Parts: sequence; C-alpha cells; structure tokens
Amino acid sequence: MPPEYPVKITDMPFNGKPKPNDLMLDEILRTNAQPITRRASMPDVPYFKVASVIVWFGAVYTTYLMIASLQPGTPLSIAIGVAIALQFVFTMAEKPIMHGRAGIFTYAVFLFDALINAGGLYPALANVGKTPTAQMLASAGTSPDVGSLAGVILSLAIGAVIAVAPESLWKQR
Repeated sequence: MPPEYPVKITDMPFNGKPKPNDLMLDEILRTNAQPITRRASMPDVPYFKVASVIVWFGAVYTTYLMIASLQPGTPLSIAIGVAIALQFVFTMAEKPIMHGRAGIFTYAVFLFDALINAGGLYPALANVGKTPTAQMLASAGTSPDVGSLAGVILSLAIGAVIAVAPESLWKQR
C-alpha cells in the first residue's frame, strides 16, 4: 500500500522508485510549466506597425512634395491635408495586394501611387551622380558619367517600395 502524502523523505525506504517529494515536483512541473518567452517587465512594442506608420508618413511627405511642385502657391495646411487624404485613399485601395486579391484597379492605384512618390523624390535624386556613393562606384571602373537616368530609376524603385511598404509592414508580426 503506497504511503499517504505528505511523506517525509526519511519515512520511505529507497527501493529504486521515486520518492514522494519527487513525484509531487514532477506533477507540479507538468501542470504548471509554461515556456518563458519574455520578461514581464518588457512592454510589447509592435515594431513592424511603428515602422509601417513611419513609412506611411514618408509616403505622405513624398506626395506633399509632388503636390507642392504642381501648385507652388498652395498653403502648407492645404497641401499637407491633400497629401494625407491621397495617401489614405491609396493605402485603402492597395490593401487587396497584401491579401492576394488584387485586380486591375488595385495595380493601377499602386502604379499611380508609385509614380507620385517617385515624382516627389526625383528632385532630390536627380543629382545622385554627384553623391560620394556614385563617385565611389564610378572610380571602381564604371562609367564616370552618372546621368539623370540613375535618378529616374532610383526614384521609381524607391517610389514603388514606399507605395507598398506600409501595408506590407503592418501585416508583419
């Protein structure tokens, strides 16, 4: 007949079976063990969502730059308001891309968004050939003349990334 709990270790002779205290410890560990994933004191920061918001405001800025170049006399508040509204509409219209349900309209909005972003970036990137990085690449054996084509290509590539990055980052965990 097994002894009743609680049993002191000294009350049970050793016969190759686990001691009652070991049995109790195993039962406690089996029922209460939970994996430790993070410290309780660390806040759960949604880093991808923060990055998504930062990139989204970058897209608002490039849209603002494009609007400001189209209408130089537009008041700042109106230009920023239009940029925020446009970027919000683009974001909502581009959501189907992230869900795998994109149609021709969604791709058209994405292309338009990418072009607007590229248009806002191009004035800054038109002189990319004068940057130290371009000069470094030119000294490594490539053509020393980096024309505005590099600025166009960079503007389009970065504009496309900015167009889709907020939705993609928001979806990450």
